[in-house]
Amino acid sequence: MEKWNLDIVVLTETKVKGRGQERIGEWIHIWSGVDKDLRVFGYNVSILGIYSPDNNRLVTEKDLFDDILWSNLEKIRHKDQVFIIGDMNALIGKEEKGNPDVGTSGEEKVNNNGLRLRDICEEFDLKVQNTFFQYRKEHLLHLE
Repeated sequence: MEKWNLDIVVLTETKVKGRGQERIGEWIHIWSGVDKDLRVFGYNVSILGIYSPDNNRLVTEKDLFDDILWSNLEKIRHKDQVFIIGDMNALIGKEEKGNPDVGTSGEEKVNNNGLRLRDICEEFDLKVQNTFFQYRKEHLLHLE
C-alpha cells in the first residue's frame, strides 16, 4: 500500500472466515464487516468491499447479489458516506446526456453488469468515480 500511496484497499476472495480486525503496522485490517461506525474527517463512512458475479453468470445469481447489495445500501442510505470498492465485473460506458453517475472517461462498451451498476448508482445517488478522471496508460494498475 505504501508503494502505491494507497489509503484504502479492498481484497476480495481472501477466504478469511468470521469477523474481526487486527493492526498490521500502521494499517488496520478489517474482514467480513465493521461492527462500529468508522469515522473519516467527521463523517460516518460505510465501505462495502464487493466482488460481483461476472457477466456470464446466471441471471438468478446476479439478481441475488444485487438484492443483497441493495438491501445493505438501503440500511445506510441517508446516514453515511458510501464507498463501494471492489470488482463489479462491469463495463459501464461513458457519460450520456443527463446521466450524472458516469463520467466521460469510461469504457466504450456497456454490458449487463454495467447496466445493473448504473441502476444502483441512479437509485442511491452514487458515482462511478474512476470514470471522471483521465488516466495515462502507465498510471493504470492491473494486478493479475
